[in-house]
Amino acid sequence: LSVTKARKTDNANFALQEIRLFYGEVSEMLSDGRPFLFGDSFTAADLTFSAHTTLLHTPSNLAGLALADADMPKELLDLRGELLSTRAGQHAARMYQEHRGREVIEPASGP
Repeated sequence: LSVTKARKTDNANFALQEIRLFYGEVSEMLSDGRPFLFGDSFTAADLTFSAHTTLLHTPSNLAGLALADADMPKELLDLRGELLSTRAGQHAARMYQEHRGREVIEPASGP
């Protein structure tokens, strides 16, 4: 049993390290002041990054889909605060605030 618990702890620590590394990489991309991950407009990259981080930053318009703060372990609350303080976390929250629920504009068809 202790070997299984040690593996789970190792896996959890590895996952946490990977999450922090990922947020660091995205934050570095955004450090030049760009408003979006790629290009000058909201793209699938912004949507995907924001969607994959929803449970950590829990936009107010999705609050019912995640654990309430009171039900969240302190470690997860601390991690959420840490990640939200990064450029990447702020970007994800801003993408939800500015782009969730907006009308999709279909690209013009060919010639």
